[in-house]
Parts: sequence; structure tokens; C-alpha cells
Amino acid sequence: MSDVIKTVKADLKHSNRPVARCLHKGKGFKVLVVGMYKGMSMHDHKTNVSTTLTVLEGSLYYNNGHSSTLLQQYEDFAIPTAEMHSIESVDDCLFLLTQGKKIQAWEAADDELT
Repeated sequence: MSDVIKTVKADLKHSNRPVARCLHKGKGFKVLVVGMYKGMSMHDHKTNVSTTLTVLEGSLYYNNGHSSTLLQQYEDFAIPTAEMHSIESVDDCLFLLTQGKKIQAWEAADDELT
């Protein structure tokens, strides 16, 4: 297990709100690890960059004001840019937020894998 993930889990034990830490950062992208206990939430907010949420452990609801999407372990969801949304944990959960511009080389690699 990554030291960053271990840190998030350890810090969460002493927090009453979600804990986030940067797992990777590079040119034009970053990956955040977020930990939440059951019942915690990230209140309404927007993202101004392309973001994908990937659930590693537990489950959560992605709410956009019009609907709620249940996301469970290993499921991912592309968060629309500039959409007001919130996240509510159903269980203790750990998830990744992958943010940034999609680099053309990644698109080519994606095409080769599919």
C-alpha cells in the first residue's frame, strides 16, 4: 500500500471531515487520494478541470442536484467540468480523483488498449 494512502487512512482517524492528499503530480495532471468515513460529505462544489472519481474501497453517492449516482468499489465516474456536485459516503470509503488535461499520448495509449 502506498505511503500516501496509509497517511490518508491514519489522518482520517483523527478527523471529522474528509481527508485528501496528493498521490501523484505531473505536467498537466494530478491524482488525489480522498478518505471519508460513513456519513461524511463533501458539500456542493465545482471542478474546473477534467476529473474522474475512482472508488478504491467502500461506496459513495455522487449528487449533482438532479440525480444521485451510487458508486461502489472499483467503479469510476467522469465528473462534468463546472457541474455543481456533492459526494456523500455510504460506507467508510477511499477514492481517487484524477484531474487534468487529457494528453494526446494518453488518448493514443487508450486506443491501443481497447
